Amino acid sequence: MFHIVGDLRYAARTLRRSPAFTATAVAVLTLGIGTNTAIFSVVNRVLLQPLPYPEPDRLVQLMVESPYGDMNMTSLSRFVFWREFTRAFEYLAAYDLGGPAMKTTSESGSPEQFNSIHVSADYFLLFGIKTVIGRTFTSAEDRFAGPQVAVISHRLWRQKFGGDLNLAGKTIVLDDESYRVIGVLRPGFESEPPADMWLPLQASPATLDHTSRVRVAARLLPGVTLEMANRQMRFTEWRFSEKFPRAMSQFEHFAAEPLRDIVVGDVRPVLVLLSGAVSFVLIIACANLANLQLARATSRSREIATRAALGAARSRIILQLLTESVLLSLGGGARRTLHGDRFGIC
Repeated sequence: MFHIVGDLRYAARTLRRSPAFTATAVAVLTLGIGTNTAIFSVVNRVLLQPLPYPEPDRLVQLMVESPYGDMNMTSLSRFVFWREFTRAFEYLAAYDLGGPAMKTTSESGSPEQFNSIHVSADYFLLFGIKTVIGRTFTSAEDRFAGPQVAVISHRLWRQKFGGDLNLAGKTIVLDDESYRVIGVLRPGFESEPPADMWLPLQASPATLDHTSRVRVAARLLPGVTLEMANRQMRFTEWRFSEKFPRAMSQFEHFAAEPLRDIVVGDVRPVLVLLSGAVSFVLIIACANLANLQLARATSRSREIATRAALGAARSRIILQLLTESVLLSLGGGARRTLHGDRFGIC
């Protein structure tokens, strides 16, 4: 322990006597460590961390594949057909990307706008969303021409309704129409796209709407693999094309893809390429620092020779040089942390 403390003190004095070298080395390390840490934070959040839902590996998105490109959006007719004829999924839900913001009137009399999304009844069960008060939609409320009900976000509940614990069952006016609030979601859920309230989709079982306007996600049954689900999707594809021969071309195919792959999309290859690029930057930084240290070691050859002549073992000399390198690394890492905190890099 005495030798370590002494080496640290000597290394600090040595670096302090060479401010130009120390500042340059710390700056090079800060650049290399900072860029790698920042990019890894993004890669970790986007590619490595699981989706913020229960058992995210069982979540898939149902879509249409074709040689001309895969379609994440699909039609209400396909959603109704999948819901009726597929048995590989525990829950299956459709949701749109939101329409024009719905207007309501605040207590001051000024209009306020809120983003809304139409979702089918299984949407909340699919993503494992719980409520603070009230409940989510039932199948009866999601039926065609069903009642006008709404589930609102925790943020909206706090901001507009003051956290009223008796809000469930009350009526609010949206776009001059009355909606009954039946539940408030727990905090922390962020839908895609972001929304303040959720309204029932209420798709007709006999719909002939073949326009791609909704997304369909599903949760695999326990024990059902993605391959098994895709085989069943191919079977429903044949039945759908028989029922609606003009709604699907011979080049299109039904498929289930992991939801994470759809969420990441085209970002994955870009992030992988960017990770390789910044890793190369770190290698260059290390090589530059090694060159700086070699040049400095040349100027310190007399010092090292004197220490060896006085009886210093080779291991002690190496340990002293390593101690200086550790101090430089700590300086570069600490500077990166300070700048990262300042600019919000995690």
